[in-house]
Amino acid sequence: MDREDILAVMDKYKAYFDTRNAGVAEAVRGEDVFFYVMEDENGPDHFATFHSAAQLEELILETVAEDLAGLLEAITADRPDVAPEIGELLLARPAVADIPRLARALSSVRDEGKEWADLIDRALRPLREARPELLEG
Repeated sequence: MDREDILAVMDKYKAYFDTRNAGVAEAVRGEDVFFYVMEDENGPDHFATFHSAAQLEELILETVAEDLAGLLEAITADRPDVAPEIGELLLARPAVADIPRLARALSSVRDEGKEWADLIDRALRPLREARPELLEG
């Protein structure tokens, strides 16, 4: 595993790491590298071993997809009138392939209320900076 490639992915997703308590750790023996996201003091919300920079990027995007779906779920629970068609996006566990549809749905409800706009902007920021093509799809 090339440490420089991993650092490049972390730099590419700097906005992701800046807005979450997330990181990459190397095992003492150096054989394993871990990606983690801490949501609270009870332990990691996500914890996975990876073996390449591409796998790290995929793990990051999977957590972004879950974050976008969670935000959509909260918005539709709070304001079911805003976008009832969003419900179908939330039926299955979100995948990286769902990011463009989730991002479009969030963008469509962004202007419906200031209380959600900042959260939506924060959720989409890592994609805008690292993978803008996912927001266009």
